[in-house]
Amino acid sequence: MAMTLDPKAMAGQGAAAGTPLPTLALVQVLAANAIATFWAVRSGWPLLMLVLPFWLQSVVIGWFYRRRILALRRFGTQGFEIDGKPVAETAETRISTANFLAMHYGFFHLVYAIFLVAFGFAGKLGDTSGLGADDAWSVIALGALFVATQFVEHRREVAADRGISPNIGAMMFLPYVRVVPMHLMILVGAAFEGGAATIVLFGALKAAADALMLVLEERLVARTSAA
Repeated sequence: MAMTLDPKAMAGQGAAAGTPLPTLALVQVLAANAIATFWAVRSGWPLLMLVLPFWLQSVVIGWFYRRRILALRRFGTQGFEIDGKPVAETAETRISTANFLAMHYGFFHLVYAIFLVAFGFAGKLGDTSGLGADDAWSVIALGALFVATQFVEHRREVAADRGISPNIGAMMFLPYVRVVPMHLMILVGAAFEGGAATIVLFGALKAAADALMLVLEERLVARTSAA
């Protein structure tokens, strides 16, 4: 199965410029990033240990995006094709799009996880010797924090979608708009030596990318939606 979206559809028909900033979501995202970065510096972590909860955050973004697509009551299909054919606004389209996202996005993150493990063993993301169970539980706790913030954001987005008709093709590609810049920051961080300064720099760059992409995501949804 192949799904494509005409780039012209991203120009859309909504009023993106008038879209209010998602203030609460921005505060939650920035606060979660700040807490994770502070904890990494406080614990003397290598960069790898900070990347792991960020990887989980990325996975959770995709998970909730699938649920968001499944929760759509109305949606547009302008410029969206499956196997070269235009699609209609049907339950079958909604389900197949959500499942395709889960498969493609999941494979992307599986490959990404393999690279992280390889970088970790090669020492490219810091020295992991001396880490213990407490560090592992801290990573899990930070991951849970990102799950909680994404859950709150998801509920807000689903409620907002009920008043518009988002383009389902655009929604399928938007998780990548959100997470790819975040993870480019990981590659930037890997290029530097370890230490608290690198962790703080990486955390700041990642938080900025996260916030900027959240705003862009909101405006792209508005631009590609009909009232």
